[in-house]
Amino acid sequence: MKLTQLHRANFVAAVMASAPTHDFQAEIDKLVRAEAIKALPPKVRAIHDDPELRCFVNLVHVQFEAVRRSDGPELKVWSERTVSPGSFAVPGYDYKPSTALKNRVCAILTKEAEQRVECRVVETRLTAIASTARTRKELVELLPQFEKFIPADAPAIDRTVPVAEIDSVVTDLARLGVPQAKKKVADATA
Repeated sequence: MKLTQLHRANFVAAVMASAPTHDFQAEIDKLVRAEAIKALPPKVRAIHDDPELRCFVNLVHVQFEAVRRSDGPELKVWSERTVSPGSFAVPGYDYKPSTALKNRVCAILTKEAEQRVECRVVETRLTAIASTARTRKELVELLPQFEKFIPADAPAIDRTVPVAEIDSVVTDLARLGVPQAKKKVADATA
């Protein structure tokens, strides 16, 4: 089977999707939530700890962004009342993360960026290898350990139509009133 660009792109995407990656956002969410809950006044924390009353505790959406500087990465933090992509909902009215948490989050975001770059480099190399193969067979020869991700050969198309199917269609056309079909049916019954 001849490979198309779409076949190659799907192959690379499938291989990359099978690579395990660490969920850094969940790790950040856990750290931020723990600190925010710890910072709540005791009476509010008691309300937050009660599952039936938790919905009455105000949530603030915190977002982090790592900014590269010459003296090292810095973390920009802002809070907002609305949900935005990449934000974390934490209890409290005006939550401000501690410097220690900012440093930990910055380190985690740096690891996440490194993981993304590493994945992108491997994906680029894999794409280059896949683009050299013109057929499925060539790609299997190049990367036999990833054969399960290579698209299967397309089944051969059977272009012959059974006689019974032809007769059935002609009969249906005759019933609809097509003159040529009526003549064919009349000749067959005669």
